[in-house]
Amino acid sequence: MNLKQTKTMQAYRLSFVLILLLLINQAVIAQVSTLDTQNQLLREIWLDGSDLPPDLEGTPYDNDEFQTGKIFINNAQSIPALLRYNAFEDYIEVKDKNGIYALLKRDYVHATIKGEKYAVFLYLIGKKEVKEGYFVPLTQGPIILLKKKSKMYYYGSKGDGIRPDKPARFEDKTYYYLKVNDDIPKEVKLRKKSILGVLGNTGKTNKIIKEKDLNISEESNLVLLIKELNKTSRE
Repeated sequence: MNLKQTKTMQAYRLSFVLILLLLINQAVIAQVSTLDTQNQLLREIWLDGSDLPPDLEGTPYDNDEFQTGKIFINNAQSIPALLRYNAFEDYIEVKDKNGIYALLKRDYVHATIKGEKYAVFLYLIGKKEVKEGYFVPLTQGPIILLKKKSKMYYYGSKGDGIRPDKPARFEDKTYYYLKVNDDIPKEVKLRKKSILGVLGNTGKTNKIIKEKDLNISEESNLVLLIKELNKTSRE
């Protein structure tokens, strides 16, 4: 092991004491799981260590392999760690020589994995239900565009002689939310009507869309629109 590797390992060991203050063992999560839905049943099986179907397609993780990342406390103190995002369970896993842990969801704690920031926000489900989860903020300022990575699990089915077996699988799902000032983030579809329904169908917004020739049904163009709106709010 060279000097650089030795220093890296020392950093991980020193960091682990602090990380323990922010982590919960996966077994604890399994104990509090409920069986209200099929997904929650799978969640309990997954954390309980039982085997998933051998022909399972896809993965519950954004990236299967743990990546070198950082955990930030109050946007200041940073802790190096091996991280990966479990998009099905919606938590960040932390790995060290003793095992794998789940990072507690706290609004004053965020992580970076492969250069992407994962932060905790409250968000609105439907019209009334408020939940807490991880998002990747795509903009900063009074208006924040949030990207939520998720995974859906679909059970497999046996063939009937005509139709072949269909294996169980995980599929990627991406959702977008807009947080305007102090409001709770609301989900938007990548459609102009949905986006303007949250931003407001104002002359300023439509002027930017027209002048910049933006197709806001595309993520990159929506990011540009939000950045321009935030810029004009500072003028």
